[in-house]
Amino acid sequence: MIASSIEFLSIATAFEKVSGIRPSPASCFRWSKKGLKTYKIVGKLRTTEDDVREFIEQSSSRFSTGDNKPASSVKAVKAATERAKKFLESEGI
Repeated sequence: MIASSIEFLSIATAFEKVSGIRPSPASCFRWSKKGLKTYKIVGKLRTTEDDVREFIEQSSSRFSTGDNKPASSVKAVKAATERAKKFLESEGI
């Protein structure tokens, strides 16, 4: 059997070890739904310090570039706006 050197921690504990701040349970849940890599072990969500670092790096780069909204929603709003303008013009409004 091969021994694993990966330490699986609760999300809060892993974030605390990486950042020095213990996050709320709500933040942990939100991050698990927003892309933090998690593993279900004996019915509980676990992660690693490396996964937390990667998540923070990805989140920070999205925030710094202003790309914190999906491009598809921005495109959809622009397309809907154009359709509405064309409709209003066709109705003479």
